[in-house]
Amino acid sequence: MLDEYFISRTKIPQDVVLYNANSFIQHIASLCGVETGAVMILMRDHLEYLFGQYAEISMGRPARDSETDTTPLFYAQLLIFREFMHHMKFPSLKIINSAK
Repeated sequence: MLDEYFISRTKIPQDVVLYNANSFIQHIASLCGVETGAVMILMRDHLEYLFGQYAEISMGRPARDSETDTTPLFYAQLLIFREFMHHMKFPSLKIINSAK
């Protein structure tokens, strides 16, 4: 599967900007400390840090008060999103907040 990532990544221009309006991604951005606005920018480094925090929970560390969602669905979505951003090497993602 990783081979497909690497092949796909070579076909994407380096300066491409990702946009998203998904509520789950907005939630991830807020967990990463991104200020809510009409356009929110989620940096991959912040996503990696959040992923690390939830990885610690999965290894037995008690969740903090701010780490409210520890459902299998949340973990699966976070993992897939993190893997996409990490392996495709996108430095950030612009989130269009439809509620604003």
